[in-house]
Amino acid sequence: MNGEGDAAPRESRVIRLGGWILDPAARRLSRAGVVHRLEPKMVDVLLLLVQRRGQVVERRAIERSVWSEAAVGSDVLNRTIWKLRQALEDDAADPQYIETIPRKGYRLVGAVEEAVVPGPARGRPAECTRGKHPLPIANVKGALAAALLLTVLLVLWRSAGTEVAGGREGPVSSPLTSAPGYEANPSVSPQGRYVAFQRYDPDASPPSWDVAVMDLESLEAFGLASEPGVHEYAPTWSPAGDSVAFVRSGERCQIVIQSLDGPPLEVAFCDVGQSHELAWLADGDFVLASSAPGQTLGLERVRRSSGDRDRLTTPPAGFDGDWMPRISPDGGRLAFVRRRTQGIADIRVLDLSPAPGDNRSRAITSDHRLIRGLGWDPSGASLLFTSRRGGGTRVWRVPVHGGTPEPVPLPGTNAGPLAAAHGLLVYEEYRGDSDLWVYDPRTNRAEPWHGSSRSEWGATVSPHGRTVAFVSDRTGGDEIWVVPVGGGGPRRLTTLDGAELDGPQWLPDGRRLVFASAMDGNFDVFTVDVMSGSLERVTHSEDDEREPTWWNGAIVYSANRTGVRELWRLGVDPGSDRRLTSGGGWVARPSPSGAELLFTRPGQEGVWLLDEPAGQPVRVRGRMGADGATNWCPTDGGILYLRSVGGTQTELVLLDAASGTESVLTRIPYEVSPRAGVTQLPDGRVLFGVITRSESDLWIAR
Repeated sequence: MNGEGDAAPRESRVIRLGGWILDPAARRLSRAGVVHRLEPKMVDVLLLLVQRRGQVVERRAIERSVWSEAAVGSDVLNRTIWKLRQALEDDAADPQYIETIPRKGYRLVGAVEEAVVPGPARGRPAECTRGKHPLPIANVKGALAAALLLTVLLVLWRSAGTEVAGGREGPVSSPLTSAPGYEANPSVSPQGRYVAFQRYDPDASPPSWDVAVMDLESLEAFGLASEPGVHEYAPTWSPAGDSVAFVRSGERCQIVIQSLDGPPLEVAFCDVGQSHELAWLADGDFVLASSAPGQTLGLERVRRSSGDRDRLTTPPAGFDGDWMPRISPDGGRLAFVRRRTQGIADIRVLDLSPAPGDNRSRAITSDHRLIRGLGWDPSGASLLFTSRRGGGTRVWRVPVHGGTPEPVPLPGTNAGPLAAAHGLLVYEEYRGDSDLWVYDPRTNRAEPWHGSSRSEWGATVSPHGRTVAFVSDRTGGDEIWVVPVGGGGPRRLTTLDGAELDGPQWLPDGRRLVFASAMDGNFDVFTVDVMSGSLERVTHSEDDEREPTWWNGAIVYSANRTGVRELWRLGVDPGSDRRLTSGGGWVARPSPSGAELLFTRPGQEGVWLLDEPAGQPVRVRGRMGADGATNWCPTDGGILYLRSVGGTQTELVLLDAASGTESVLTRIPYEVSPRAGVTQLPDGRVLFGVITRSESDLWIAR
């Protein structure tokens, strides 16, 4: 053999279920560009039904075969069948694959074929070079290669296309970039010739975001003219497709226009210390979205001629702000995302030429889900967006007049910002993993703890010290799990179906956990029984109640009902909750003795201490940074917290609350997760979370 690329393809057994192809060894179900990764138990159930196709397989027989003698409730099999139907796009009322036989079991219906096929040939996606060039220039050699690539893609599309819902074929999707680091936030030129995007190389010196343009004919990417040591991001194309505008942020913040055949032009200023997004209006002005901690910001029109700003939208009180401005293909409408809080948002559309007296936006979605990307379908009749719905973040489509969102059949489960034009859809696919690590002071070493191939974070140890609760997405969405400290398999407690949640905290009895989740459109506080998994909703208001804990005989949580997040103590009767802080309250933890409450404030350095419900908070000595505001815990020896070092490393720090002195216990070469969590085990070891993998590429669908 001449190496891996010359190895003979391996054979594998596959099963065809109608238009779907099941690869049991890879746990992969695919059809027309749509790929689902199945859980092991889903594959086991499906294989059992395949083996006995056409026959009724009793529920008890499935449970014995798949789960052996383990005690499982009826809900476990119900959920597995539901997940299989979701993956197969099957309907229980009109089954094409899995039929329910009431009070008996299930039967596989439809045609089934089994075959042995050669494994796929290995290939490399196009590399994105990081050279600097003022103009992406296609060359003949690159154009020929691109033409050949497009021809192959077209042939594959037509040959592999399968009937899907509505009689349409699924789109062909393939990687567009593969450079190290991040390629993100794409913008497709109106003619479909170029893709502008922002990129980040963590190994660069100094590392920073810059804007690049890829020529889709040559598949070469070139960085636009940039200044060293500044961040450039949020690219958007001019309506004519001959220039790119973006934000340049350093000691000052500017909106810059870069022509494809000329020097950059600074046209307006923006606010330093904020994040921004841009959209380019048909008349040459811009729509600017800004985000800053503790502020509710709307969308503004920025006059290109003068730099003056006019407010376009103003979110209601209690909302974080408006984001992701996107101009319709005809230039007459503005779509954007209105975010209530982390993980809760909806899409709205504003008519840019409204009837007199009517300048209100209208809601397109109203189910309050995480939205990471937004763009217009080239026809202008619908909106494309990425959202977490039922596990995984995928691309969805919704009519511009409103309606039920429908998934777009594309591979991947962690899609981000997207853009579409001229029959092309380009979207970001994020690949990340956060893991729990353990630091042992006896050996002064840190190492992975109960690792897996999925993300884990938010660990907290029970009062009796025998059980650790944590959050994991190993079943698709974030759920709460528990695992014995001394070893053993983890056990899932919740089924939240992709709803956002805050990391759990133990109640004093050691039998229940308290957490916040956005299951019904806004964050509420819940408890979950560790033995039975039963949930109890604790708060029922329209406000967002976050980061709950226990102190002084009651649940304490953070809420923004006054316009600023403050700490509140849960009352016995509805409406009797009492505010504990003034000036901000975010993440709270009881002291080891339980006598005091320590807490952080949103966007601020430091920790505060409250010794009684009616007392005045006192700031603890030391300067715990704002990046540690959610990643800390009080111990008998001081406050343990995580500190980011250059965005690429994590330090575990011990803060002496009495003297304000700090000791770095360990440093590991991974970045801090915003919701990593820190907890100390009874033997003195410390559990904490870090991001062990974080990168993104652009994918293109035609």
